[in-house]
Amino acid sequence: MWKTILLLQEKEDHDFRKMKFDDRFKLAEKNKVEGNELFKDGNFGPAAERYIKAIQHISKLFDMNPEQIEKSNNLKASCHGNLAVCFLKLESWEKVVDNCTKALEINGKNVKALYRRALALFNKKDYDESKKDISAALQLDAEDAAVKSLGAKVDRMLAKQKQKEKAMFGK
Repeated sequence: MWKTILLLQEKEDHDFRKMKFDDRFKLAEKNKVEGNELFKDGNFGPAAERYIKAIQHISKLFDMNPEQIEKSNNLKASCHGNLAVCFLKLESWEKVVDNCTKALEINGKNVKALYRRALALFNKKDYDESKKDISAALQLDAEDAAVKSLGAKVDRMLAKQKQKEKAMFGK
């Protein structure tokens, strides 16, 4: 089931309707709200489909004024963040990294996106990159308990890696 959702993210969208900003934006918001409801019920795959649809609607917005650009970027970043959580639940680490990166391209100070990407990188055993995201997140919010906890786990794994390297190379 969830592999279908992974394909859906790259699937071509056939909605070519030219719509006014408000109409298209409302469709995007509606899909996000539906995704939130599905997620709360533990339906992570269908929730991901709704977030993907919302992002597709946002990508079709055109001729926006600065206020509309900000509004659409905020919704898009939120949808990418929510999509990342779905993929965390589905243990699709690369998709988590991709969606968090997209959210961070919009808002580089998104602590949740940094944390989620760090968690996915940790699960991929990419401890050095995970550590970078943890450091960035802690610079933004030094008191975030989840980030601190993950940081401690990453530090332990990096220490283990260093010990193994010392044992292998005698350094």
